[in-house]
Amino acid sequence: MKIKHRQLKKISIFFGILCVFVYGAIVYFHAPFIREGLEILDNWVYDWQVRHARKPMLSPNNRVVVVDIDDRSLNLIGRWPWPRNVLGGLVEGLFARGAEVVAMDFVFPEKEQNIVDEFVEDFQGQSSIISALESVKGKYDYDAIFAKSLSRGKTVLGIVLLPKGINEGVLPLPLTTLPSSLSNTLLIPQLHDYLGNVEVLQKAATSGGFLNSSPSPDGVLRLSPLLLKYGDSLYPSLALEATRLFLNTKETSLILQRYDFGTVIEGLQLDNEIVPLTPEGQILIPFWGKSYTFPFVSACDVLLDKTQYPLKGKLVFIGSSASAMGDLVSTAIAGIFPGVEVNASIASGIIDHFLPYKPAWGKGVAVGLILVAGVLCAILIPLLSAIWGTLFTLLMVFLLLVLNHVLWVDKHLFVPILLPMLIVLFLWGMDIVGGYFFEIKWQEKIRQLFNQYVSPIYIDKMLEQEVAVTLTGENKEVSVLFSDIRMFTSLSEQMSAPEVKTFLDRYFTKMTQVIFNAQGTIDKYMGDAIMAFWGAPLDDSRHAYHAVGAALKMQETLVPFNAEQKNPIQIGVGVSTGQVHVGDMGSQFRRNYTVIGDTVNTASRLEDLTKYYHVGIIVGESTYLQTKDKFIYRKLDKVRAKGKTIPVEIYQPLALEGSEALAKELEMHNQALDCYFQQKWDEARVRFQQLAESYPQNRLLYEVYLKRVQGALPGPSWDGVYTLETK
Repeated sequence: MKIKHRQLKKISIFFGILCVFVYGAIVYFHAPFIREGLEILDNWVYDWQVRHARKPMLSPNNRVVVVDIDDRSLNLIGRWPWPRNVLGGLVEGLFARGAEVVAMDFVFPEKEQNIVDEFVEDFQGQSSIISALESVKGKYDYDAIFAKSLSRGKTVLGIVLLPKGINEGVLPLPLTTLPSSLSNTLLIPQLHDYLGNVEVLQKAATSGGFLNSSPSPDGVLRLSPLLLKYGDSLYPSLALEATRLFLNTKETSLILQRYDFGTVIEGLQLDNEIVPLTPEGQILIPFWGKSYTFPFVSACDVLLDKTQYPLKGKLVFIGSSASAMGDLVSTAIAGIFPGVEVNASIASGIIDHFLPYKPAWGKGVAVGLILVAGVLCAILIPLLSAIWGTLFTLLMVFLLLVLNHVLWVDKHLFVPILLPMLIVLFLWGMDIVGGYFFEIKWQEKIRQLFNQYVSPIYIDKMLEQEVAVTLTGENKEVSVLFSDIRMFTSLSEQMSAPEVKTFLDRYFTKMTQVIFNAQGTIDKYMGDAIMAFWGAPLDDSRHAYHAVGAALKMQETLVPFNAEQKNPIQIGVGVSTGQVHVGDMGSQFRRNYTVIGDTVNTASRLEDLTKYYHVGIIVGESTYLQTKDKFIYRKLDKVRAKGKTIPVEIYQPLALEGSEALAKELEMHNQALDCYFQQKWDEARVRFQQLAESYPQNRLLYEVYLKRVQGALPGPSWDGVYTLETK
């Protein structure tokens, strides 16, 4: 039993609202069974936003520069690691050019061997030589040379905090030390070991910062930690510490928020600048552009004093993009991204106040949008038609995208907007699926049945009017059209089989479109012939008018079609109106929606008569009577088909509107035809001869009558009917 339409809508609304609240609860409580899927979607949306709606760098004269130990530098100076006196020369060169802060994206956990110590071991017992070597030992103490260079300005060295391992080198001073009670509460990751720098270098440097990164499970870098714990101490990242020195930060404090479940860090305050953080102490990397957006200065150009780039007052990160160094990472904005440029991006983001933020309350906003947008869609979409429901869904998606754009571009806030979009699309999809099973399935059956017979617009009208199509068959009055290409056998003999196929494909396409535009139904293609009918499956009170109009349009369409052909063609069209049996007919193996009856046979014979009368179109008497007020006609004859007893009059439709010249010809034609039917043979001969001479374009038609009146004439009992000798 079918469910009533109104009941179905109520069920859809109830089920839709239920889905909204279930989905909202799953998102709010971050259900483990979909957590990974939600994170994947979340990351995909975030990556798309970063790549297509990022904030461009404000000025080419930005305050952050990368000094790159690139492949060219390695080729000129030598492979890595470089001697530390060379690194000292690099730092000296940067400070000489006015660099404000130099941060090194490297760790130096071991002392560099002094070459003099190696020689001293070889000359044990030779005091004079050893004494000479000791006197020059300081010249080859590259750690000391490097340390001296580091002490000339504000410098930051990298360290690495480890979950476990062997402690090497020394640590710099921490950013701050927390009370144990607070340290144990914060969600900032706790590390237990470290890889630091040798003491002489770390003491010479102004400070240090960790180089740890935190890629997502898919290996893509989106977030970067600014704070990590070692014991009860908080250590800054290299980017954060370098930025603090560059900004001459006097006071650094944590922004904490107390909740029932504990204390959470929400940001970091550098004097008056607030840096938003996740509870884990991370920051969304503020990507300004793809790889090498920042100025990259080759290290060898600094060492060889060839660089022209202004470094005065700049924050300089020394790192490497060389392929052999392996410091290339996958990020949200680019698959290959220099690791040192991540630090540069973070520093520039803090300096220039561009700090994208994924707030903790973002999930609450997403859930709220899920409930508001979801309930609205759950109620309205089932009540709207498929088209209006789709438009409403697109509007909701558009509004969510606009909200997302405002939050991201203007406020730099990332809210998981995809989550409410998913429920909107799900509800729309559910309505579409429901409509398919309860409504569209029947429509699809109709489309499959009539797709090749009638135009899509005609099918839409059938569905819109909810026409009951009787596939088992019914008797109806329709108009049937037959068309055929003249002398096609001779024409096809001049073409190859593929050429014939291509020709017919083009021809059938043109003519079928004409029939479709006239609301006709294609019955079948037979060789080079087309059979079509009007008045079924959709009732059409003007079926005869549409059929005749289509016949005229087919002849009109033939003109531009012939202009593209080597061998122009002619077609004959016959149209008959009457009762037929129409329906889905055939066998269990193949079926067809078609018409059968004497009207079909008559249309075929009328088409065949076009060759005899040398005209393009002939219609039967019934068609003429229904359309004589709509078209200009020429009466052709009164004929009796072979094997038939009842004669019919046949007519040639000429146009929708006539002209003065056409009216004159038709008047002469009718007068001649009257003489013919009244057996006034001599007068008819004179009149038809005059017509043939005056209108040479129709000469062949008038020669048909001339042959009759000049041949064996019928007797006085003749009823004016011409009997066809062929079917």
